[in-house]
Amino acid sequence: LELGGDTLPEIALSVMAEITQLRRAASINPAQKVKTATLPVVQKAEPAAKPLAASGEARDPVCGMVVETAGARYESSFEDKAFYFCCLRCKETFDGSPQEYRT
Repeated sequence: LELGGDTLPEIALSVMAEITQLRRAASINPAQKVKTATLPVVQKAEPAAKPLAASGEARDPVCGMVVETAGARYESSFEDKAFYFCCLRCKETFDGSPQEYRT
């Protein structure tokens, strides 16, 4: 369930809410088989793996997600270059050792 979580505890809450929803549905009608979604395998994207669609986008150096620079909530600078992040956790990871993410 998309609850708008940014931190790991908030994301965990979203996952638990979905698990609870599936379990409740199964207990209400045990004869009905509950469909479960198969989650895609997420792999770390390489920074140069895909071109950015627009100049107003940047790639999160930690996880590889595309981030809209205009409305980015998380941003850091290192060696006079701006870096944009999809979530607080990626920003904190980057801030801990920015030299690992030089491009």
